[in-house]
Amino acid sequence: IKVQCYSAESTPNFYMRPIEGLTVTVDLDKKEVVKISDTGRGIPVPRSNNTDYRYNAQEKLVGMESLNPISIEQLKGPSFKVEDGHIVK
Repeated sequence: IKVQCYSAESTPNFYMRPIEGLTVTVDLDKKEVVKISDTGRGIPVPRSNNTDYRYNAQEKLVGMESLNPISIEQLKGPSFKVEDGHIVK
């Protein structure tokens, strides 16, 4: 599997900060890195300004009401099983 790399520095939303050109190929069965490719030298990582998506980090508008809490549960447990450490059925 090819994995795109991201920077989590100064933001909880690392998807907004991709490290362009840096990919890692991983063999999930052997659990080892097969290849590291860095073709994006010189491409800057996007700034972290205004990338925090969390509710408490948002600017509160006048008249904006707080969100009510939410609770999600599966009373009979999950509807899937994980086998051999990584196979989802």
